[in-house]
Amino acid sequence: MRQADGASYRFVIATRPLPAEELNLLSPSAPQYRLQPLQPSDILTVAQSWFRCLEVPDARRTASAFVAELQRLRLVPLAANPLMAALLCQLYGAHPGRRLPAHRSDIFRQFLALLYRRQAYGDGSGEGALLPQAQASLDRYGPEIADEAIRILTRLPRLAGHVAAERQAGNTASPLHILLTRTEAACPAWAPDSLRQVWKTFLEEGLRRSGLFTLRSGELGFVHHTFQEYLAACHVASEPKASKRALRNLYRKRLKRVRFRLLRLWQPPDHEDDGSFVGFLLDAWADTEHRTAVGSVLLSIATRGGEDWIVEQAMLGTHLPEDVVAITADVFHALADDGFVDGYWQVSCAGQMAKLADSRGFETLAGLVNDVTLEDEDRFKAAWELTYLSDQRGILALRAMADDTSIKPDLRIRAACALLEFADRYGAQALAALAAEDRGTTPWAPEPDSVPSNDLEHLLHIHRLLNILHRQASRIRSDEETHLMVAAGLSRLDNPRDHDTLNVLAGDPTLSPEIRTMTAAVLARLGDDRGRQALVTLADDDTISAYGRLDAADALAECADPRYVMLFETLVTTSSTGHPMIEGEVGVRAARLLIHHGGEEGRTAVYHLAVDPALHSSARLKAATVLDEVDDWRGLQALDILSRDPLARPEDRTRAQRQLQRIEHDRDTSSRSK
Repeated sequence: MRQADGASYRFVIATRPLPAEELNLLSPSAPQYRLQPLQPSDILTVAQSWFRCLEVPDARRTASAFVAELQRLRLVPLAANPLMAALLCQLYGAHPGRRLPAHRSDIFRQFLALLYRRQAYGDGSGEGALLPQAQASLDRYGPEIADEAIRILTRLPRLAGHVAAERQAGNTASPLHILLTRTEAACPAWAPDSLRQVWKTFLEEGLRRSGLFTLRSGELGFVHHTFQEYLAACHVASEPKASKRALRNLYRKRLKRVRFRLLRLWQPPDHEDDGSFVGFLLDAWADTEHRTAVGSVLLSIATRGGEDWIVEQAMLGTHLPEDVVAITADVFHALADDGFVDGYWQVSCAGQMAKLADSRGFETLAGLVNDVTLEDEDRFKAAWELTYLSDQRGILALRAMADDTSIKPDLRIRAACALLEFADRYGAQALAALAAEDRGTTPWAPEPDSVPSNDLEHLLHIHRLLNILHRQASRIRSDEETHLMVAAGLSRLDNPRDHDTLNVLAGDPTLSPEIRTMTAAVLARLGDDRGRQALVTLADDDTISAYGRLDAADALAECADPRYVMLFETLVTTSSTGHPMIEGEVGVRAARLLIHHGGEEGRTAVYHLAVDPALHSSARLKAATVLDEVDDWRGLQALDILSRDPLARPEDRTRAQRQLQRIEHDRDTSSRSK
């Protein structure tokens, strides 16, 4: 979202994960954040709070039993979703010690039954309950109206399903309007006209007090989109025509026509294909006549490249047919056994099997953790997967890695932080021990590759490089998760001794800049000035890569330390030297971050850079371009000045002129279209 010059408001857009092309509609300077799932230790804290709120006796012990039940049923990944954690806590709090439902649809079904009883009948006394109050308020209009109203309220969950299906299909009308179009919910035809508005008010109040809807900007809407998905799926599954259409779309919509050809190729679903709603739909079909057809479609997906989608459904808590799960696990088992795949692929395939609750996956991961022929990075990933899936062998492996002096310190720190992430306090001890170790003063550097000496070694070298390239291309999210894991784990350290540990690690030249930046950032967020100073030192260290310095300056800006302005300006002004592709991109990113963190002051700082004749013309061009991206008129002014500057490089003057021409052309096109 773009903010007009001088605007005094800031906007936050909250949404489910969206495709990249939709997020790209936002301004390039608009930061994007992703809400992370709850960690295991967070789940325990959330459960204690819920049980105290529900007045469950001995909330702490009940919370521990609850988490143990989650681990036994392998529901910890599902409970990492805050909504699912809330539903599970309320179900367990209503009947402590009772077995929890093992699948997502069962959780929603039992919770909605609990919610309806609570809202309709209250605590049993009838005080504040929906049904008794509706009876009392409508008795004045006669017993027939009151009885009809009670009948509507008892059928409210099914009627809400119709509303959900309409909204899921794209109907933007209000839930009340959709409900009034249903014959069984409309005001009785024999009722006098004077009761029409009363009936409408009654329905609106019934929806609002059902617990399924809430008011937003004066309009009713589902309290959470996932409730809409569940109710819509149940409704679609109960309607034969709608079911057939949805089942057909599940498979046929993956047929993509190749450009300039009549042939259509089938593609497996991906994570952007409304997987949550489809998962509920698959569960709802399990007890219908479509069960066999659904199984056939899932088998086709599993054996035609959609095995990762099947795993995603399993992790969502969808109750998949046993034969589909077995065949999908066999696919990953065959891939893991392929002698040509590297350790990264072995761990990935074993992890997918384990997520399908296949014992071969857990045993393979446990074996890979202890396989000394694998890279330490792959062994760490295997240990993390085991721990994430509540296998105690993962915790033991992470502890061993944190103490193993034969592996890189960076990986040992990540292992210790992973222990903290999974609520194992041994991680804090391991970090303290790492900080106290003497690793010398040799700066961190990647290990050089050996030069191949013959044709066979050259071939193996190419294969190794291809694996590395694929690994790096596949680890965009993995690296992000590692950073978040380290930050989340370290942020649990809250005593002065832990602060000293972070300070030592942040200043350790034998560690990578990424690890040092993360530890310094956490220390700064904990209110320790040493963390901010460490970030300044890292951002100003010209022996570190430009990207590393940019990350340190960005972390400093997140701490609201004003020194970030000078550091970003330095990165912009020095971006004309060094590698043109890398340094140039860093300069643009630094200018964008300067505007993002500094607001109007940041724009002014970038403008001063764009018109500073003492700066290299390429740096000025980057600054002017970023100003134009955020619709700042000074960007055009800076481009105009640069295009006529005789001291600027000719190529930079030409680029500025072309950019001005493009902007002018876009304006003319826009004016004509209006």
